[in-house]
Amino acid sequence: MADKFSLPGIKSIGYLLANQLESNIAMRAQAGIPIVIPRPNKMDFAPEPTPECSCLCTNANNGCTEKVKLSFTSQTLLSPEADYAFVVTDCHNCCYLIGAMEAPFPVMNRTTAFGSPAGEPRSVAYEIEFASIRALIPCHTS
Repeated sequence: MADKFSLPGIKSIGYLLANQLESNIAMRAQAGIPIVIPRPNKMDFAPEPTPECSCLCTNANNGCTEKVKLSFTSQTLLSPEADYAFVVTDCHNCCYLIGAMEAPFPVMNRTTAFGSPAGEPRSVAYEIEFASIRALIPCHTS
């Protein structure tokens, strides 16, 4: 059986390098240990199309796997060579981490749309996917 849910009203999206996180963060979250992360770099994001973050939990092999998908459009251009973790804050000011210090890292797909000569800025459509025993981890920033 699979359960799916979405975060309500994304207020902010941030990123940090995966090596800034503590090790075994998913296992710590699974054990109920509070997760504290460094303050992430803020990403601007366009209100249209509306940013979305959904999580699908599937039961297999006597355990649960979470798969998270985060989609948004921004003017911030992230390097495809770096391993990132993403931090999403919802309309209730709850903060969630997507990513870990160790592999597998979130998969980042991006599509760049160049602005028009009339002055329209460049935009980048991001689609972030991540799967783990805990892929959407409640957290606090230091």
